[in-house]
Amino acid sequence: MRASVRLRQRALLVAEFRDVYVELVGLMELAARPGTLTMTELQPKAGKELAVSDLFPRVARAAGKAGTAAGDQSRRISVTQFGQTREFAPIPAWQHSLDDPQTLPVKMVLDC
Repeated sequence: MRASVRLRQRALLVAEFRDVYVELVGLMELAARPGTLTMTELQPKAGKELAVSDLFPRVARAAGKAGTAAGDQSRRISVTQFGQTREFAPIPAWQHSLDDPQTLPVKMVLDC
């Protein structure tokens, strides 16, 4: 198989992850994390809980395939907050962007 064909196949797996991730994020909204006053997380919009729970495993499977496909072409994100620097691989860290969007915004995952 030619290298260009392999690259296109790998790109399609990353694009598939992007598409289902965008679909999932579109069903969610920023809300206060329970038990905190200032921390936020992405939670399903009212009435979208079932759709989110159906999409979640699709995003996880697509992220696994996309992370493998991205391989050495994958980028890492360095985020500095409060004097501490954390490094993320955007595709495997997609769930972190839902749980802690202040640290790893959805836009950063999509941009990478």
